[in-house]
Amino acid sequence: MNPLKKLSVLKRTLKVPGRKRILVIFYEYLIYKLTKPDLAEQYFIKLLFRKSVTRPSDYVVSHKIAEQAWYYKDTTYNSILNNKSNFELFFSKFNIPVVKSFAYNINHLFFGNNDLTLIVNSEKFRHFFIELKDKGSWKEDYMIVKKKDDSWGGRNIFKISFKDIMNSNGRLEAFYNEVINSGYIFQDRVVQHPELNRVSPYSLNTIRIDTFTNKDGITKIFNAYLRFSCKETITDNVSGGGMFSGINMENGMLYEEAFGDFHKGDNTVLLSHPLTGLVFKNFQIPFFQQAKKLAKEAAKFLPYTKLIGWDIGIQPTGPVLIEGNCYSNLFNTEIAQKGHLKNPVVQELLNELDVFYNKNGNRLDELKKRFPYHL
Repeated sequence: MNPLKKLSVLKRTLKVPGRKRILVIFYEYLIYKLTKPDLAEQYFIKLLFRKSVTRPSDYVVSHKIAEQAWYYKDTTYNSILNNKSNFELFFSKFNIPVVKSFAYNINHLFFGNNDLTLIVNSEKFRHFFIELKDKGSWKEDYMIVKKKDDSWGGRNIFKISFKDIMNSNGRLEAFYNEVINSGYIFQDRVVQHPELNRVSPYSLNTIRIDTFTNKDGITKIFNAYLRFSCKETITDNVSGGGMFSGINMENGMLYEEAFGDFHKGDNTVLLSHPLTGLVFKNFQIPFFQQAKKLAKEAAKFLPYTKLIGWDIGIQPTGPVLIEGNCYSNLFNTEIAQKGHLKNPVVQELLNELDVFYNKNGNRLDELKKRFPYHL
């Protein structure tokens, strides 16, 4: 790490509430650097310098282990998770509750109301959505627009109201020009459970549930955390300024702390929401047991993907599947659950990774070249 990066890390560390004394932090990091390099690698990004972290050695997922886990699967099925149209069609076949789209496009070609329309200017674009509204395909007051591919981290996701469509202003023109450059899907907003609106009413606050399907085809859950916006934005992604708080796997209650992106240094660790004031500790997630059941049920249909991070929204009537991630953030996972050393599902995963890479001779570097990913 160059001197400028070291200085940047130090500045962010000093801002974190509840940290240990700076001399203690330096001492611990140096000891880990000399004796446990994998733990030293995680020390700052997982905020192991906080006073509340009494057992840093419980944190076991290094960058190498995370990448090994991502490639311990058949990547043939990635397109089901990466392409949102495929995702919707695939899980709908099995009666899995999944967010439905009412239209999509491929550049200038738009599909909606069981018809294909070639749209060549913003005025025809406007009338396309007015017709969708008139015929009841677009039911809510605004829609969520997502790129069919490459919308990870909350990128390429928009919220557009019917008022925006009707108004003759620059936003509609800009929206049209953005959409025709690629392919997008158009969805009604998910109506969020009122309890989760208490956390943040600005975003759909999704539960990330990570599943692992072992060599015997048995799917198990090893993590859950709640993601939410800390600003008046529609996305709950941590990389976009959101935060996450771990969920007790047994009772579905939040732990006391929520975490932001350490790289950005803002809202790194909080005990309550900065806008709504909600205290995280012991907040009860509605329909949590049903959400776990939904994640396991969905994972059954993709057993060869092995490791999937499911994003699940909670409606007043129950959980709904938003998307699945084949490269789930296993660092956030471990922060949320306060270390995975004693997690039996993670230990089972680590044992299978040992067999796959060390005993069966699969090479991580070769798999990465064949199937590159982005984060």
